Amino acid sequence: MLMTNKSILLGTVATTLLALASTATTSLAAGTDILHFSDRANFSGDGGASGTVFARENKQGKADNQSVSISLKGLDTNAPYTLLISTVDDTNLVSATDFTTDKRGKASLTLKKTGKGNNKNALPDVMQPVAELRSFAVVNADTQTVATADLTAPTQLQYQIKRDLSTNDITATLRIQATTKKTKLRVSARGLPAASDFSLVLNDAVAATDTTDSHGKLEMATELVNPNDILDLRSVVVMDTSSNVVLSTTLP
Repeated sequence: MLMTNKSILLGTVATTLLALASTATTSLAAGTDILHFSDRANFSGDGGASGTVFARENKQGKADNQSVSISLKGLDTNAPYTLLISTVDDTNLVSATDFTTDKRGKASLTLKKTGKGNNKNALPDVMQPVAELRSFAVVNADTQTVATADLTAPTQLQYQIKRDLSTNDITATLRIQATTKKTKLRVSARGLPAASDFSLVLNDAVAATDTTDSHGKLEMATELVNPNDILDLRSVVVMDTSSNVVLSTTLP
């Protein structure tokens, strides 16, 4: 089980763990795993540099389309710069690509991975997967940072996951719907021992504990107090009372 040191802040009232009656349970057929991620954030700098970054990844089955679009202004004219990035697992900034501003001190970058072969604006490997990107920095030829952007403080966020968690005789699905205003997570499962206690654990925090119904069915749902905390969530786990991991996945 992969855990991180950062806990996710949960709403006490919003967090529920409900055993579903068999007549009320919807189908748990997993279908194709889905990841839809889009995050828009602003660049800012002490010297007047500004801009925006829009990171997007749409993954369904074998298809995985990723792109990062960056627009900058207020930089030196006709000058070389380097774009640095950090990820959810590595907060150290690393070089991603170089670019040169135009005669007005502006620059636009559109980097893509579409699965359709070579692309002259190909997304660098270090920036993949896009859903794991967390921050950007622009440095000049003297390695001075002139602008930064933080994807964990987005101006716009759309984050959707549907993932099959099934294992052995347990059928289970994770669903996440997140924006800057609201983030909801739900784990639906069947095939668990009847009348048994289980806990939902997000990173190293127990979100809730409750009991399966007489058919071994369980539904766990929680809403994060700070919706953007979803970007720090790495581990979703269902445990029994002996701390055995019954279901688990790593995000994104």
